[in-house]
Amino acid sequence: MALVRFEEDLNCITLLCLLIRYGFCFSFIIVYCYFSVLVDTDSLVLLS
Repeated sequence: MALVRFEEDLNCITLLCLLIRYGFCFSFIIVYCYFSVLVDTDSLVLLS
């Protein structure tokens, strides 16, 4: 019984790790897009 409980906890930890990893990647992509848009608008302002 304790072994089953441990496996469930392990699955939860693995899911949590995956969530954190993909959440970090997702937020990194959002930040990257945001900054590239900022840079694009800045260069457009400079060009005009």
